[in-house]
Amino acid sequence: MKENPYCETEEDWQGFAVALLPGLAFLECHAIQREERESASVRHQGDIFRAQNQEEQQREVEERAKEEKASERRLKAAFVASLRGVGRVDFFFKMPLGILY
Repeated sequence: MKENPYCETEEDWQGFAVALLPGLAFLECHAIQREERESASVRHQGDIFRAQNQEEQQREVEERAKEEKASERRLKAAFVASLRGVGRVDFFFKMPLGILY
């Protein structure tokens, strides 16, 4: 974990890693005991909640951006279709003949 900025500033980074990764079996060549995992989970419960909340917020931002891109593509396609005359033919057939001359 050398040169990891989180590990340099966080005193109990091992406990945070154990609490955040419930499937982690070994950390730095030693087996993680059940008591150690439970203790770390209690100590870092707030940190884990914040990390999960940040991930959820990031997913929501990405989803909104994806929806905006899809909407923009639909609008561009509709604009191109209108320039090509799709829908204009109906307009001319519905108009009274006196307006065309």
